[in-house]
Amino acid sequence: MTYTKQTTRFTMAFICFIAFVFSTNAQEALSDLFARIKPSVVSIVTYDKDKRRIARGSGFCVGTNQIVTNKHVIEDASSIEIHTSDNRSYKVLKVASVDETGDLALLETESLDSKVKPLVLANSPPREGDKIIVVGNPLGLEGSIYEGEQHDCQSLNL
Repeated sequence: MTYTKQTTRFTMAFICFIAFVFSTNAQEALSDLFARIKPSVVSIVTYDKDKRRIARGSGFCVGTNQIVTNKHVIEDASSIEIHTSDNRSYKVLKVASVDETGDLALLETESLDSKVKPLVLANSPPREGDKIIVVGNPLGLEGSIYEGEQHDCQSLNL
């Protein structure tokens, strides 16, 4: 699958290694937060030209039929699928944009079910020391959640 670079710029204040980062509200329980965002988190599966699986990763919905994932997950892929938390599969139509430095890719998919809601990204990054939550599907472990503190954050271009 080839990708095209676009000049569209997204500030991804909440991107982190496997999926995304949320500054948490002390009032909101971790389980409530997870239930709220889980439908927006997807698994990414890539295939070679012989339809053999070559990689798995995580992503999340940022707009109508738009998914962000890590670039290294989709490298060398001939085709890409996303799998939602309710076990539906969708084809990726194209890689719309790539941020080489940030290791991110913006994917355009076929029409997603209305249950897959775009996440609202923050206007500014969390501050150092803020409590954060990372949700993703590392190594096929669906719905993994990690809690920690913010140490560094950068703006990325997609």
